Amino acid sequence: MLAYIYIHNGMKTIYELQLVKEMDKQTIRYLSPFVCVEAINNEESFQWKTLLRNAGKYGKHEAITRFDIPLYKRKGYEQTYLGPSVYNSVKYGYRYRDQLYVGMAAEKDAGEPFGALHNRYGYDYYSFYLLLRNCGRLRSLAVGNYRMSFGQGLVISTDYMMGKTVYASSFNSRSTGIKKHASTDEYNYFRGIASTVALGKWWTASGFYSHRTMDGVITDGEITSIYKTGLHRSEKEADKKNLFTTQLTGGNLSYQQNRLKWGITGIYYFFNRPYEPELTGYSKYNLHGRTFYNVGTDYAYRWYRLSFQGETAIGKQGMATINRIQYSPTEDYQLVLIQRYYSYQYWAMFAHSFAEGGSVQNENGWYLAAEATPFSHWRFFASFDWFSFPWMKYRISKPLKVWKLCFKQIILRLII
Repeated sequence: MLAYIYIHNGMKTIYELQLVKEMDKQTIRYLSPFVCVEAINNEESFQWKTLLRNAGKYGKHEAITRFDIPLYKRKGYEQTYLGPSVYNSVKYGYRYRDQLYVGMAAEKDAGEPFGALHNRYGYDYYSFYLLLRNCGRLRSLAVGNYRMSFGQGLVISTDYMMGKTVYASSFNSRSTGIKKHASTDEYNYFRGIASTVALGKWWTASGFYSHRTMDGVITDGEITSIYKTGLHRSEKEADKKNLFTTQLTGGNLSYQQNRLKWGITGIYYFFNRPYEPELTGYSKYNLHGRTFYNVGTDYAYRWYRLSFQGETAIGKQGMATINRIQYSPTEDYQLVLIQRYYSYQYWAMFAHSFAEGGSVQNENGWYLAAEATPFSHWRFFASFDWFSFPWMKYRISKPLKVWKLCFKQIILRLII
């Protein structure tokens, strides 16, 4: 239970007990009348002096390093790659309870030089972060590298999506807000400052700003492609490093009371150069220009065993919406219906949500999933997905309609 709360930053509803490993349905049934899930109110008792004093005395340190040393010589190292074949990453973190996080990460991919050429300061990538959480009315404050997710992800989300898994409960999208970026992912993060504060009992407000360099290709003063891998092994790859900047600012206002939740999110972002990739064929309607924006409203309501979640957003071009209904007659049976409509003209560089095609653009569909656990150690899962791509996609030369059917039987782990 404590591990689940730590990994997922708490619980949103009591029905998440069924996601906790080794928590069987009989135990959940016994606990249900006696437990509830609600925010901890520590605004009146919180003191900064106490936090700083206790953090210095009781905080925990963690350091991790990783080395990958190949036992054979790969072809790329004969002429192309500029550095040794060793991969190395270093991570350090300091944590006090669930309130204070400080850390850094450094990484050198295999084939990248260390302390030479374009990496004369040592590693190829560095990350630093400071995160404060639940400090009175200050719900969160991030400085350095951070991640964000609001609503269903149609406006902004850097969370990892589980996709179409074999658990119906995994489709319960979590608006995780502001989090630290402690990994070595060199693309999917923001760099700057972000904060969330409580406005009374039911309202919260978030604001954020990010300014970071990005990799890509520049031709005649214009950005023609964005490079997302973070690899700088060869001279050609190194020439793409940190060639342009992107800035982002925005905010979120949320209301949550009992069964109802509502929020609005808006972002504005721009490059220091025009972004003009080649727009031909399947990429005709892809994002291009210099300044962009997205605005969306998310909503959720729970009525006994029936829950509804959704978000609708617009951008400089197009619109997108996703809506989900979930019904759980008992702890052993769940039914989920997801509708999504992503216009082929919808531009949202930082959106990440439920989709077959990997991006929140050019996709419409209905997804139905059912899960049943009729016996103690047996789980059955079935899903049907009907979706279409209104415009061409990579390796798809015309608009397409597809349906997928999935059925899986899962044997749960026996605990003796």
